[in-house]
Amino acid sequence: MQDDTTWENVHKAIVTECVRLRPVAAIENIQSGRLLLDKSNDALRRLFMLSYTYRITQKQQYLT
Repeated sequence: MQDDTTWENVHKAIVTECVRLRPVAAIENIQSGRLLLDKSNDALRRLFMLSYTYRITQKQQYLT
């Protein structure tokens, strides 16, 4: 990551998104229509970003 600016920019974008996600309310299981696909996709995106940031930074705020 230190040698490649592309990966450094990806890392910064993910961490920036996690800072924005922290105060956002948890996803609620409110069904609109027949499927909850939009909620599932949002949950997966949040889990990926926050877990990546926690593993890299080891900051407890991203774990909780």
